[in-house]
Amino acid sequence: RDLTLASAVVTVIALGIYLYFTHVESTQIFINNFLKVFDPEGQLKDGKPILEMLFPFLPGFLALSWSIMMIINGTLAQGLLVRFHRNLRTSPTLKDLRAPDKLSLILGLTLLLALFGVGTLALVGKNFSIIFLLPFFLIGLGMVHSWIHKTSFATFGLTIFYFSLLILFWPIFIVVLIGILKPLIEK
Repeated sequence: RDLTLASAVVTVIALGIYLYFTHVESTQIFINNFLKVFDPEGQLKDGKPILEMLFPFLPGFLALSWSIMMIINGTLAQGLLVRFHRNLRTSPTLKDLRAPDKLSLILGLTLLLALFGVGTLALVGKNFSIIFLLPFFLIGLGMVHSWIHKTSFATFGLTIFYFSLLILFWPIFIVVLIGILKPLIEK
């Protein structure tokens, strides 16, 4: 909950910077100027449509990368504290993660804004959807971990699972869906 709120604040700041720099000109003009500066020889001409598609998601990806680094740093710090017997609390496990009840409602609202919003509202919806999907991804990871640990090939299964997450992109959406449906699955 707290990390998601902090990520939302980072997203608001990143959106403010994004809107400040692209306010006067459209994203296509901004990308053209960006490519003139960073690619004066025009070698990335074919990448321009991809940049135009991904550029509106930049603030959300910035906040997402910040959140992931916070999770990694917190995990490493807790591991060190446990190793040297200095931890104040027990280490949480992925399978115990739960999302606040209202988070799924907020996620639904941001997805509606992303799909049906126009202009700045769509931009806000797209970027906040990225942030509000992260907790459900982590909850889904916890569910997958608990399922794989019940098998006799847990290490191999987790290796294949994470390898498929890194190589393919679509399993991430399945993990998020598992995280969203966790209250229904556990009943």
